[in-house]
Amino acid sequence: MTQVQSKEQADAMAKALETCVNAVLLAKVYAQVQREKMDGLDRRLLAEIEVIDQWTGKRITDPKFAWCMTEEQTRPYYDRRNQELRAMGYDLPADYCPALLAEEVVRVAERNLVVAAEQFFPDLTVDALLSLGLDAYHRYIDLLMGLVVSGPDYRKPAIPGDPAGGGIFPLPVRDVSS
Repeated sequence: MTQVQSKEQADAMAKALETCVNAVLLAKVYAQVQREKMDGLDRRLLAEIEVIDQWTGKRITDPKFAWCMTEEQTRPYYDRRNQELRAMGYDLPADYCPALLAEEVVRVAERNLVVAAEQFFPDLTVDALLSLGLDAYHRYIDLLMGLVVSGPDYRKPAIPGDPAGGGIFPLPVRDVSS
């Protein structure tokens, strides 16, 4: 494994990874906003439409358990959800979830960060880290993020939607590891 020999090398490494770290941070903000919107929509729909858990026979009120609804209820529920998403301004194929798409952007941005760090830590590849488990993989990402954001020259990214920004938008992040 490559060892960082000086503060200058650590600063250079942090600077090289800054774009990837900022992509992860922005993707996480976007995913959080989308998750809050979708959870709110799903809670409202579950309050308006009686959806029954196929195993317990009880009414579903928590969106985390919507997957438990009966087959007969699935299509009408998702048809209504698709209508609501279109009314909210989303232009997605039927049954796509903006929150899940945003969470995929986070996953890709995190993977891109790990791939970018391989130039400094060649033994810590995505596959090597994942073979240690998801917890180790996420701890490594957290360590890389901490290394970068704690640097003296780090400047946090402008968050879209801030008064100086132009609103929250989908981040075009491409998986570079494929």
